Amino acid sequence: MNPSPTLFASSDGSLSAFNEEFGECYSSLSEGALSEKLAKHIAPAFEYLRSKMQSDDSQAKTPPSTKSDIWILDICFGLGYNAFLSASAFEYLLGQSNTQPKPASTKLHIISLEKDRATLDLARQIWHLDDKKWQSLASGQSTSLNQSTSLTIIWGDASSVLKNLAQDLKNDFASDLQAESKSQKYFADFERDFAEDFGGSFAEYFARDFAGFDIIYQDPFSFGKNPALWSEEHFKHLFAISKSTCLITSYATRKEVLANAQKAGFLAYKLKGDFNRFCQEIFLKHTSKISNEAKSRLNLQVKPRESSLFSKQKLPAKCAKSHKPHQTKHAKPHKPQGEPMRIVFMGTPIFATIVFDRLLAELERAGRSCEVLRVITQEDKPVGRKGIITPPPMKQKALQKGIEVLQPRALDSAFSQALASLQIDFILVVAYGKILPKSILQIAPCINVHASILPKYRGASPIQQMILSDDSYYGVSIMAMEEGLDSGGILGVSKIPRNDEDYTALSATLAQLGGAELARILCEFDTITPLPQDESKASYCKKICKADGEVRFTNASEIYKKSLAFSPWPSVFMPNGIKIFGIKVAQIEAREAKAGEVLSISPTIVACQKGAIEIDELQAPSKNKMRASEFLKTRGIKIGTNLLEI
Repeated sequence: MNPSPTLFASSDGSLSAFNEEFGECYSSLSEGALSEKLAKHIAPAFEYLRSKMQSDDSQAKTPPSTKSDIWILDICFGLGYNAFLSASAFEYLLGQSNTQPKPASTKLHIISLEKDRATLDLARQIWHLDDKKWQSLASGQSTSLNQSTSLTIIWGDASSVLKNLAQDLKNDFASDLQAESKSQKYFADFERDFAEDFGGSFAEYFARDFAGFDIIYQDPFSFGKNPALWSEEHFKHLFAISKSTCLITSYATRKEVLANAQKAGFLAYKLKGDFNRFCQEIFLKHTSKISNEAKSRLNLQVKPRESSLFSKQKLPAKCAKSHKPHQTKHAKPHKPQGEPMRIVFMGTPIFATIVFDRLLAELERAGRSCEVLRVITQEDKPVGRKGIITPPPMKQKALQKGIEVLQPRALDSAFSQALASLQIDFILVVAYGKILPKSILQIAPCINVHASILPKYRGASPIQQMILSDDSYYGVSIMAMEEGLDSGGILGVSKIPRNDEDYTALSATLAQLGGAELARILCEFDTITPLPQDESKASYCKKICKADGEVRFTNASEIYKKSLAFSPWPSVFMPNGIKIFGIKVAQIEAREAKAGEVLSISPTIVACQKGAIEIDELQAPSKNKMRASEFLKTRGIKIGTNLLEI
């Protein structure tokens, strides 16, 4: 279980939290957690339900008390806003019913999907859950929220859950799940504790009168963070488990998402008027016959947006409130999607070129045009033993693309004034190598790609430090820049599990992540509020120097990590200058030996104070690399020789 993050207040006073795995807040900080959920999901869903129930009343041949229950699927539970607000809205809806007698026996069943059990601890604080309800929800049991509403949380991976539910319903779900032995088969892909928690009770509960969901809250993390829950396969699963009149509420506007929904059999409608505060879409099955009354109440666009929806000109524009970035002077009116973003890109090494290429590719994929006004990079410098003056990689990339390059010696006031005249929307900074003065930070929103999960590893060598620290996750942060060193508010984070890539490979991987995340941030900039960094968790890393690569065979694991972090420079070498390549932690039985002692010639294994390392190649100063075993043989080095003494 992940540790529970800290709750903090959003703009409307309601509480939210930051999810480290996905690098996003559970709810919008700028719009307010409560306000966002009400506008995105609760209001349109229950307006639709009200018109649907009244339509059913007028056509019903049976008393309201015999009507079927209402089922809502909540993807995902998060902090519980959708579930608990729905319970209150349903009670209000029943109380407003003019039907006599009131449909008291009609119940609302909410099924929430969630994989992170830490969210329930947060929800417990927000909704003041007593111990009995908390324990019931934690164990996956059907739990009464009030007289008319029950909530069940399915703990597990949402994609696996939906896949199984879709198959279950296809195979006559209601009858197949009566026996516990069968229910276990269908939940085989769930977490192990899920089956232990549910037993057969949930199967019996869920099978009762279930013929599909009436409402689905499509509310996972964003497409860029959680693409599996916005895929065509995902929407096909939703199609299989939903009623013909099912309504799906969503904040989706990306053309890929809308295309996936359409391929699965849904039509997308744009909410207008009071409901388009978040510029969202709703989805209905192509077989659905939505009433004119419902269309009127929801103020839907008259025609479903089908094939023409996916041309670039027809992409829905963001229409949330203007985002107020960290530097409030930067706030600008929202730029419609049809107009290109005017950006200046500041970067120097290969890392910056990879970010740049991925950024442009992702913006094109999202249908967002971009005009790169200038590329700013450091000056050409002498490279190699011969000192050949060489342009930095980012300059070479810009010239290949026909983009004007600036290489100022100093970021002085004259340069800042010239930059300000370009009418820039964003200044993007990726490993530029110089600290930006306030005069540039005030020109436009300055967004930085930093190769660590901030606030850890601020400074010059974050990738090397991540490797040396053996962190569980590697990642990049997108940051709204301010005058401090890497201390600005976080706009987004993208991370991957720890792997065995060396600096060169990991740098390229993180650059790809950073470019994709940067593109997402630019597309969604108006809806994002920078999350302040926790200064108590901040750490700093220094610039790497050649001496950092020296090893004295103290700890095998640390030497291995150094070999990854310091490839290609400064590399790993002994005090005598002999470089070591292809290092592995040797899997040998413990034995007494001095640090640096040769334990084996082929393969070449050297003892450390803690453990031992296997070496693939060695290189003497000013010589070529050699296989380690050949290196030792040509110098007459035998087992027992200490490499620190040669």
